[in-house]
Amino acid sequence: MLARRRSALTELEQELSGLGVEASGFECDASSPTSIRAALEAVTAKLGAPEVLIYNASLFREGLPSQVPPETVAADLMIDAVGAVASAQSVLPAMRAAGRGTILITGSGVALEPWAPAFTLGIGKAAVRSFALSLAEEVGPYGVHAATVTIDGVITPGTALDPERIAEAFWAVHTQPQGSWSREVKLELPEGPDPANPQV
Repeated sequence: MLARRRSALTELEQELSGLGVEASGFECDASSPTSIRAALEAVTAKLGAPEVLIYNASLFREGLPSQVPPETVAADLMIDAVGAVASAQSVLPAMRAAGRGTILITGSGVALEPWAPAFTLGIGKAAVRSFALSLAEEVGPYGVHAATVTIDGVITPGTALDPERIAEAFWAVHTQPQGSWSREVKLELPEGPDPANPQV
């Protein structure tokens, strides 16, 4: 697990340990390619080369397109998209050498249907979606599965966008047999009542 705050990583390590899951946390600033490379080098030194990478970092900033300064847009883009590029490039050499690996990138519906108050996130998610699809085209022939899981809606327990359902979707993409790989899986709330939660 990679995150900025050591305290958050320690808390997650302890929580997972209580569930019988061995997990290690590494400090990392997703806005800094240098920090990302250093963290993934530390991961490799301790645990071996990663066989699966999930890039989930993003930044929600409320602000209209006419108001957010360009410098802020650029800073947000570093987290939303450039960090994904740096992360993937860090793990790809070992994956290509092994002829296997999975790179999954969390997408968002705002990449497909922009929402003005969150336009910086929309720009970042559109960019990272394009990167994921381009990467899938490049590395698929080398046995590396790259894909994006696009979450189109608000993550809410008890709905089609329940965190456990989302986790299952990531696992399903990871375990797809080669030759049947998806480049993008879209998760969304059904039109009308959700069968799992008719009150939603």
